[in-house]
Amino acid sequence: MTKVLVSGATGTIGRPLVDQLEDAGADVRTVTRELTDPVALGAALDGVDAVFLLWPFASAEGAREVLELIGARRVVYLSSAAARPHEVEIERLIAGTAREWTVLRPHAFAANALRWAAQVRAGVVRQPYGDVAFSPVHERDVAAVAVRALLGRGAPRRGPHTDRAPAADPAGTDAGDR
Repeated sequence: MTKVLVSGATGTIGRPLVDQLEDAGADVRTVTRELTDPVALGAALDGVDAVFLLWPFASAEGAREVLELIGARRVVYLSSAAARPHEVEIERLIAGTAREWTVLRPHAFAANALRWAAQVRAGVVRQPYGDVAFSPVHERDVAAVAVRALLGRGAPRRGPHTDRAPAADPAGTDAGDR
């Protein structure tokens, strides 16, 4: 049985991730504030095969120390399509320490569309850049990709994976190579 440590287990991705890992038979541990406590994090990592890392800070400060504790395990890092400098730095640090690693860079979560609910009920949705199309990805789908990587079910990625749906086909014939 694979033992997986999940940071951010109560979040948008973390909740479905924990459920899917447990459904797949993984032994799941969760951490919240332990990322900043080396003793607690070290204890949480004991016997763990894989780590899902959600870095909850707006800088890479402290990431090197955390990743040194995580060491040569399988790591899945939830980054973002924005690839901000601190996220790219964490990706680089992971590539230098983990034996297998996958970086997920989802663009927009489907749940974010809920912010439009009142506008939809009113009949008009107003957003900047209204002609720009983007494809939100459902949180459970991001979690499913993370599960496969954490459990070693598929080739480990050696670079960022940006979750995107295929570009819309105006004729409606897009077969969608995902």
